[in-house]
This record gives sequence, structure tokens and C-alpha cells, in this order.
Amino acid sequence: MPISEVLLPGWWEEPWRAIGNLVFVAVSLGFLVSDPAAIIPWITLAIFGVSMAIDIWMRATRARRRLELGPDAFRLFLHGRPFACPWSDVERFDLIRVGRKVLVGWHWTETAAVKRGDTPDPEAPEVLPSTYGLTPETLLAKLQAYGQGAKTQTQ
Repeated sequence: MPISEVLLPGWWEEPWRAIGNLVFVAVSLGFLVSDPAAIIPWITLAIFGVSMAIDIWMRATRARRRLELGPDAFRLFLHGRPFACPWSDVERFDLIRVGRKVLVGWHWTETAAVKRGDTPDPEAPEVLPSTYGLTPETLLAKLQAYGQGAKTQTQ
């Protein structure tokens, strides 16, 4: 599949996690300076230290969670594993609220859903895990443009 564009998750996404980890590690170190025998600061340091290491690793390897847009399909990579979705299998794209976040989701065409073994459910779209450094509206417009371009090429 030829690739027209590659979108990476923004390294700045979800800064609260990095800030929270940093705060808890700093507070734990502060308590350990005053009382090195206390067990709770050691536990807190271990938990949030590991969490901070995972967060740094996720930010450093964000290319493994990319979205590739091509003329015939989009490919979603989650930790290096590809998932290809032909534009012809997508009925439409929508903005989907997941908790406090607004993400972009898509609905399968009925034939694609049956081919995959799913029951078509208009209330249960697939959702992209990130907005890839773009606003949800910008990503939605980009995906719709690629999908529309692919549909006009096949007609």
C-alpha cells in the first residue's frame, strides 16, 4: 500500500500523566530524605517511578503507534502491529466522546462488518486511540477527505 501521509501521536498528549508521575516521585524523594526508614515513600517511589519510565518509553516510541494514510486504505499501528482498513469498508467518520476526550471514530459498512464477523451496530463505532497531534475536527476532516478521494477514484 503506498503511503501518502504518516501521523504520529503528539509527544505532549496527556501531559497530566507525566506531571503527576514527576510530582509523586519528587514528593516521595522528599519524604525519603527526612525519613529513609519509612516504607510508604519507597512504595510510592517504586510505583510512580515505574509509571514515569513507562511514560517516557511510550513518548520515545510513539512511531510504533502511528497512523498511515494512503490512497486505498488507512493503516493503524498499535505498538508495531498493523491494522489496515480499506476506505471502501468505512461508511463514515464521526467525532466520538470517550470520557473527557473527543476522538475520531468510524463506522463499518454493512458488508465489511459482516465480512469481519461483526453485527453492524450504528451505536458502536471503532475509535482511533489518538488524534495524532491534531485537533479532533482537523483529523476528522483529513480522514473524510482521504476517504472521499478514494471513493471518487473508484467510481
